[in-house]
Amino acid sequence: MGRLKVSKLSGIAPTLGQVTIPVGHELKIDGTLDLDRTSAVQLPTGNTASRPNPAVAGYLRWNTQTTKLECYDGSSWIELSAVVDTGAGLTQENPAPSALAIKTSDNNAADGSYWIKPAGYGSDAFEVLCDMTTDGGGWMHCGTISDQNEGKNNSTNHPWGYPLNPTQDTGIWQDNNTLGTQSLENDFKSQAWISCPFTQLLIKDQGNTQRNLLYTNAGGLGANNSFSSFWAARSWLANGSEESVSAYNNNRVFTSAITNFGVSDPCLDSGNRTRLLFKFGEYDGAQDGNKDRSMIAYHPHDTNWNVDYPIGLGCFTNRSGTIDYRDIVPSANYADYPPNSISGAPHHYTLWVR
Repeated sequence: MGRLKVSKLSGIAPTLGQVTIPVGHELKIDGTLDLDRTSAVQLPTGNTASRPNPAVAGYLRWNTQTTKLECYDGSSWIELSAVVDTGAGLTQENPAPSALAIKTSDNNAADGSYWIKPAGYGSDAFEVLCDMTTDGGGWMHCGTISDQNEGKNNSTNHPWGYPLNPTQDTGIWQDNNTLGTQSLENDFKSQAWISCPFTQLLIKDQGNTQRNLLYTNAGGLGANNSFSSFWAARSWLANGSEESVSAYNNNRVFTSAITNFGVSDPCLDSGNRTRLLFKFGEYDGAQDGNKDRSMIAYHPHDTNWNVDYPIGLGCFTNRSGTIDYRDIVPSANYADYPPNSISGAPHHYTLWVR
């Protein structure tokens, strides 16, 4: 006996209380399956060891060992739990897939550290500091960019400004390494930067004070990938000495519409910005001996601000072979070319994703 094919459920005698399909065979429904019941659908159940092998992408089952709904995505089994334990209920063995999932499950979830393990992530869960308040919450702290006015040529003290040299290499911005330990006032890059899919970015300043500056609008950053993947997909495209309005109008700089909080900060001046510029800098081959680049730029998209004055987060200059880099260059340094000492140091900016 091969496949049992039933074109319509009505083809089965309605007096039957149960239809049994022999082991090794298949029931195929051509059309719509309408379960005229108000109770529940019984899914296949079993422990981890009893998972079907081989499995096919789309298989769905209840794991009695983990007490989680799981689906096979073609390469591995992933948990699909709709209900997320919050607060003290989250552990490394029982993490949430994201801060947004926690907030969706519990609207009263408070700011703090939570155990996170993104769907499909193959390693152990990790702790992430989460903002559950700003614009509805669900933000995960992925990094801190700090500049305490160290020497401009010191690459060790300026990991966010080095290397932004005349290649596409952007080092820490897109590699798969973490940096430091959880901090709002020292250079730090969390596992969330590398592993957590996101669609929006939130930026704060003033370290532990955590002053909200801006966040990118929904859909503005494109694909739902990790922050490392986002940066790897961006390219330096500006012409030599190009102005920001020209680069924007000619699609030579990646930008996103933003919602700002009306704060006039020294580095991004979000108080009067409607867009944020990412990787604003000259392309490889354009003035390589006089290279200027900013990863997250201060420059307005609609004014004649020249790329020759890199301002923002992660700034690099190469003038006549003299390489300078800073984690942060405030607007007060607009005339400093290349960026020298910074005013009002130290500066701390934190980046959050959801």
